Amino acid sequence: DEFVFPPNESPHDFLNRQSCDVVRSCMFQVYRHRNDKNLDPSLAPIPQRIHGDPDLFSTDTQANRAANSVYIKPNIVRPSKRICFLPGHHQIEGNPQASPESYVGAHWQMADPSIAIARRMERKARVSERNRARQMGWQHFDITVDKIKEECERHLDDPVIDALSSFTEIAVQNLPSMGLNGKSEGKDSPASDIIGRVFHIGDMHKFDLLQHQICLLPPRRTVPFMSWRQHVPFAMLLVDFLKPRTLVELGVHYGDSYCAFCQAVAELRLGTSCYGVDTWKGDPHASFYGPEVLADLAAHHDPLYGSFSHLIQSTFDEAVQHFPD
Repeated sequence: DEFVFPPNESPHDFLNRQSCDVVRSCMFQVYRHRNDKNLDPSLAPIPQRIHGDPDLFSTDTQANRAANSVYIKPNIVRPSKRICFLPGHHQIEGNPQASPESYVGAHWQMADPSIAIARRMERKARVSERNRARQMGWQHFDITVDKIKEECERHLDDPVIDALSSFTEIAVQNLPSMGLNGKSEGKDSPASDIIGRVFHIGDMHKFDLLQHQICLLPPRRTVPFMSWRQHVPFAMLLVDFLKPRTLVELGVHYGDSYCAFCQAVAELRLGTSCYGVDTWKGDPHASFYGPEVLADLAAHHDPLYGSFSHLIQSTFDEAVQHFPD
């Protein structure tokens, strides 16, 4: 529920000049204004909700939310430094050098009653006793539908947040800026070395959903959490686009997305080797669980996809031995 962008330039240009290992994102709390339209998933999210609390640095803890200043987060990191996030992803281990520049963004937990009620009540329902004891996820402990509605109503006349109204589409195009001659001023995209395909501006206008009907198939496996299910058509579409030789998902849990990948591979008859890696034990942030989660997944997965897919119960580091490249 966090959307971030670099002010007035593309992510490529912003990150390309950074010498530090961490970039912070300054995220404002946004709410639906009384004049806002309903959310449209086909449009960029940030311009749809630009009203909210402009006091980014407030240290006042709210009744069911942390203080605004907690949402100035070190959440963009250099992968090669293997930086570890602490539970909640508001802090990182150690003290790596942070850039003096920041991304700008919006925290969408309360961006619209249509999503706030469903998501927050879902999170309240799955808070573990261990997390309660450690006060992890405390903002959901006592939340109710009425409290969510009341908070949204209090913010119907919030001001425009200028930093968010500066958003432009260049902020979502992770491409070098184009020079006067129309050629890229940056280096070739590393994507060309990995998959042999480079995205070009304008390609999106050629996209025809009817040519990729795999993503219109109903998924064979679903779990009760709607927020985990909504990306399944896109998972199937990715398989159709990329037609990978090997597919690995790190963090499978209930297997909604992983089984969607496998279903697409089977339907398209691709011959892709698939691997799902997870300890199937949980973690301190999402809570722990027993062997029944993996058993339920395997009962669905093995008869349908066992000929080309493997569930590997291990940590990510331990699983590396399965992949020589």
